[in-house]
Amino acid sequence: MAGNPISASAQVRTPMTDPQVSANINGKIDFSSLADVVPMDSLTMKGMVTASVNMAAKMSQIEKQDYDNVKMDGSVVLKNFEMKTPSLPADVKIPSSSMAFTPRYVQLDNFDCLIGKSDLSLKGRVENFLGYVFKNGTIRGDFAFNSNLLDLNEFMTNTATDTTTATTDTSAMKTVFVPKNIDFKLNTNLKKVLFDKMEMTNMGGALAIKDGKVMMDKLHMDLFNGSMMVSGTYNTADTTKPSADLDLDIKNLDIQKANQSFSMLDKMAPITKNCQGNISLKFTFFTLIDQHMSPVLKSIDGYGKLQSQNLQLVNSSTFDQMNKLLKMKGISNTIKDLNVSFTIKDGWVNVAPSTLKMDDIALTFGGRNGLDQTLDYNADLSVPSKYFGDEATKLASSLLSKTPLAGKEIKMPEKVNVKFKIEGTTTSPKVKLAGMGTGSSTAASPSVKETVKETVKDETKKLLEEHKDEIDQKKNRAEEKAKEALKKKLKGLF
Repeated sequence: MAGNPISASAQVRTPMTDPQVSANINGKIDFSSLADVVPMDSLTMKGMVTASVNMAAKMSQIEKQDYDNVKMDGSVVLKNFEMKTPSLPADVKIPSSSMAFTPRYVQLDNFDCLIGKSDLSLKGRVENFLGYVFKNGTIRGDFAFNSNLLDLNEFMTNTATDTTTATTDTSAMKTVFVPKNIDFKLNTNLKKVLFDKMEMTNMGGALAIKDGKVMMDKLHMDLFNGSMMVSGTYNTADTTKPSADLDLDIKNLDIQKANQSFSMLDKMAPITKNCQGNISLKFTFFTLIDQHMSPVLKSIDGYGKLQSQNLQLVNSSTFDQMNKLLKMKGISNTIKDLNVSFTIKDGWVNVAPSTLKMDDIALTFGGRNGLDQTLDYNADLSVPSKYFGDEATKLASSLLSKTPLAGKEIKMPEKVNVKFKIEGTTTSPKVKLAGMGTGSSTAASPSVKETVKETVKDETKKLLEEHKDEIDQKKNRAEEKAKEALKKKLKGLF
C-alpha cells in the first residue's frame, strides 16, 4: 500500500461456541506516504511504524486468564511520528516508542511524547490486554511517568478572534470521567506543571486509577514559594455526582499568590484577602464537583487549621474601620502567631475563637462567614491604656481635684477591653462597637472616649475606697477643729 509492505493472516474456528483465533501481522508503514492512497482530510501524519505480532488463543483461555496455553509474542516500534489535526490543541510528536507482547502483559519499554511544549515519558507494563480487547475486561498497568514540562493550559486554550493571541478559559473545562475498566498505577516525577495561573515544580508521588476513581497518595509539589501535599480521591464512579475527598497539607505559601489562583481560599478565609506573608494550611474536606471541574461550594464538608507566624494587613477595610472607631495612633498592622481552627458545613465557615497578637494588643476573634461572602464575626481587643494618650490622665486629675484625694496620682488599668461586631460582606464589611470595659465583662458604650471616662471613674472610686480611713480621719479632724473653734467663739461671747 503506497509502497508499504504489509502481511497479515487470521483464522477463526468454532466461532459460535468457543472462538479459537490464530492471527499474525508483519509490516512496515511510512505514514507520510499514506496520504497518497488514504484520504486524510485535515489530518497530517508522518513517521514509521514497524509491527510483528503473532497470536493464538481460545476465548475460554482468555476468560480464565489461562495464559500458559495462550500464544502471544512480537513487538511494535514507532519512530519519528508526528501528527497534526484541528481536534488536538497542539502538534503531537513521538520520537520513539516500543512495545513487546507476551501472553500475560504488554511491556512498554519506552514512550517518549511531545505535545506542544509538553514532554511525556512512560515506561511500564500492561496486563490483561487480551481480556480488555476481546471481553471489555479491566486492563491493569504499572507505569513510571516523567516530564520536564507539562503545560496543562495547552489542553484548555481557546483561540481568540485575533490569531496572534490566545486566552485560557478554565471555565470551559468539562468533567473528566475516569473509565471503570482501567486499573493503573503511576509513580510520577514531574519537574514543572503549569495549570491556569499556577506553576508547580518538583511534583512527585503515587497515583492510582481504578473503578472510576483517581487516588492520590502523598502527591507533593512546590508552589507559591511553599509546598503542598495532597492525599485523597477524585471519584466519578457515580457519573451523576462526581466528587473529591481530599487531605491537603500546605506549608509556607505566599498568601497573595495563593489568593490569585485559589478562589476557594478567599471564600473560606476572607481575612487572607488583604494580607501579605506566608501561610500554612491543613484542610480535610469532601466536595461534589461541577461540570467545570470546580468544587460545588455548598457541598463542601470539612475541617482544617490556618496558621502564620507573621502576616501584614494591607488595605483592609475591616481593620481601618476598627482603627477609626478606636481613634488611637500607632496600632501595628502585623498579625503574629495566627492559629485558626475552622469547620465548613452547609455553606458556612465556622471559625473557633482564637487569640493572636498585633504588637502588644491581644485580638480574640471567632464567628463565621458564608461561602457567599457574608460575615458574622466577633472581635475582642485587649488594648494597653497607653494607646489612649494623655486623655485618661487629664480626666483623672480633674476628677480627683473634686475629692479629698486632690494631688494624688491615679493609676489606670494596664488593659482596656473593646468588643467589635463585624458583619456585612467581604467586599463591604460593617464594623461597630459592641461593648467596652476593664474587667472580664463589658458594658455597651457609644465610644472609646466614654470607655476611658468610665474606666477613670471606676478607678477613682476604687482609690477612694482604698483611702477611706485616711479620708474619714481628715474629715474627723476637720470636724474636731470646727468644734473647738465654735467653743472658743462661744466662750468669748459669755
